[in-house]
Amino acid sequence: MNFQAARAFIEAHYRKNRTTVSADIPGIFDGVEATIGLPVVRHHFPSGGDYATWIVPPQWDVREAWIKDAKGKVLASYADHPLFVAPYSKPIHAIVSRKELHDHLFSAPQQLDAFAYNHRLAHNAKLRLSDWCLSLPQKLIDSMGEGPFEVCIDAEIKNGEMLVGEIVLEGEVPDAIAFLADWCHPGQVNDSFSGLIIFMEVMRTLAQRPRRRYTYKLLMFPETVGSSVYIGSDPTRVRSVHGAIFSEMVGWGEEWFLKATRTGHTYMDLLAADCRRRFPDLKHAPFFSLYGNDEHVFDSVQVGIPTLSLQKFPFAEYHTSNDNPSHLNNADLQRAYDIILHLVDVAERDAVFEFVHPVPFYMSRYDLYADAVYEREAHRLKRNIQLRLDGRTSLLKIANDLDVPFNVVYEYVDQMSTFDLVRFAKVSPWEKA
Repeated sequence: MNFQAARAFIEAHYRKNRTTVSADIPGIFDGVEATIGLPVVRHHFPSGGDYATWIVPPQWDVREAWIKDAKGKVLASYADHPLFVAPYSKPIHAIVSRKELHDHLFSAPQQLDAFAYNHRLAHNAKLRLSDWCLSLPQKLIDSMGEGPFEVCIDAEIKNGEMLVGEIVLEGEVPDAIAFLADWCHPGQVNDSFSGLIIFMEVMRTLAQRPRRRYTYKLLMFPETVGSSVYIGSDPTRVRSVHGAIFSEMVGWGEEWFLKATRTGHTYMDLLAADCRRRFPDLKHAPFFSLYGNDEHVFDSVQVGIPTLSLQKFPFAEYHTSNDNPSHLNNADLQRAYDIILHLVDVAERDAVFEFVHPVPFYMSRYDLYADAVYEREAHRLKRNIQLRLDGRTSLLKIANDLDVPFNVVYEYVDQMSTFDLVRFAKVSPWEKA
């Protein structure tokens, strides 16, 4: 993985105004293109657009924002960190008492020196632009005088466009796997941006391969509203997508989790099970556990695209300004990249096979036999693989049934294929999960 390029992208863009509609988003997509050398298609959704109940908000950009004490000293400002102002706060310039100020303050008591992320004004349609909120480190709040305080939030509010970015790598078939990433969460790195840089690197890797069986789509949204509007505006956009993977919070954290799909019994869950055999520290988690995101849109009852979610949970700096590049762990970034690529590689190689000959083939003739007495375990495994090659069951399903790594089944069947003992069956692995 190209850690230098990933870190350079983060440093250039993480402190931008990464909220639903802002002037900073086109530059982020420019950065994606420059980093991985692949074009980003921009889908434009104008402010006020109503898509399947989701209304695109106006553009919100901060010119300046600050708070001063009774002596005119600036205590904190938007220049210090973008989390100083809760996104979609209404503009204000007023003298306020300590009590009134505290009614509009937000902090993270568990991170005393950090600005905290208050996302509720932006995400709640009833609260957006109806109130204002400043975030201050709890240490600063505890040391503030009695006031009064001068507060300024100078925000430009106008009609704009919400952008959803899409990169498509065509495969031999139109059947697609989608990677879901968020570009939102201003001034934060692990939350959202870490998943984006992993998928960027995966797409760069896939683009360099001489052949791809499946088509791959990287979709980049603002959390939830972006994926809902993208699909709600035209459900046919995802008609060819058979499965999806969401990822965020993979730059550091405590424990690795690969969350199941909503039903837990899909082809994507078979991929996840094999991935856990490959990475023993990767834990299973139910669909509605840990942090939820765009997988809840794609794998909803209405959309029905089985979606996994990869994250490292928890991490102490969550939703604060301490979620910054200094904590990025190259080993964790590499692990996330390896996990996603493993899921892809298994899907690319999986297939359904059937035997060519009308009777069991002569195994020892092709060195495909294991002695039933002296190689008992190998004999049992090879027998059980062959018993499941029925022209309906994929190699991945066989591996899962036998609780062995996919590669074990794949390599044995690949040997059979070399001698024309088996052939592809006209059944998609996705159909018989």
